[in-house]
Amino acid sequence: MRSAGELAAELSLLLHQKLGVKGGGLEARVQRAGRLLPRRVRRAALEIAEAEKREGNPRLARQNDPARVARAFAEVERHLKAVDPAARRTRLVLGILGSIALGLLALFAAVVTVLVLRGLV
Repeated sequence: MRSAGELAAELSLLLHQKLGVKGGGLEARVQRAGRLLPRRVRRAALEIAEAEKREGNPRLARQNDPARVARAFAEVERHLKAVDPAARRTRLVLGILGSIALGLLALFAAVVTVLVLRGLV
């Protein structure tokens, strides 16, 4: 059974690779990821970060439930492994291009409307 610190380090690396989130430890990266992670996954990742903190104190370490930490890790890992960084970038670029195209279309419609109202067309 791996420790919560090892699991947190692995998830932190996955967050960086798949979502491009930079920062300190797992907790900081989860906070920076924000809405990029579903609420359920974010909670599971924060649960692992809390277990990692408790692991540093021998008395509090006994409160960690290894099965619960393993389930939380599996949930976060399953989500992050399904993320395709190239597809995320493509969707982002297409969204930006779509916004630009819509703006240009609205500008063109406004120019044509003004020209029609002034009787120039």
